[in-house]
Amino acid sequence: MIESKRAYFQKYNEEYREKNREKLNLHNKIYREQNKEILRKKAHERYLKKREYYRQKGKEWRAKNPHYQQKFARKTRLKVLECLGGKCALCGIPDNRILQIDHINGGGTKERNQLSTMTVYRKILKLCQEERSENYQLLCANRHLIKEAARLGERRNDAS
Repeated sequence: MIESKRAYFQKYNEEYREKNREKLNLHNKIYREQNKEILRKKAHERYLKKREYYRQKGKEWRAKNPHYQQKFARKTRLKVLECLGGKCALCGIPDNRILQIDHINGGGTKERNQLSTMTVYRKILKLCQEERSENYQLLCANRHLIKEAARLGERRNDAS
């Protein structure tokens, strides 16, 4: 008899959900908006409990699908180039293949050693949105190399 009650209520719930789909979707949407922070905390707690599992699954997926990561990196780089003006700050060449991100006041090597390329890209995009990207500029490969050679030459002269 218990099984028949269970089956009856399952069928009733399915029918109710089918008839009231829009009403339930609206209710759920309102609930999610009102409890956004609580839901976010619960999701984070679930993640923390299974962190290693999720990291392992992510590594496996990235190993099987490297083209997605490469495609995302290319798109992000193009966004950064666009954000920084899309052409060399010194000579005006707009060729994305040879444009490089230059740290105007130096510190690029230190930043690259601490952060991944994608993290640097995200940082620059965030600064562009806040209109505070004045520490970065685009230089073509030739101008960037000339600037670095001049900087290293100054440092060698200072050491002597």
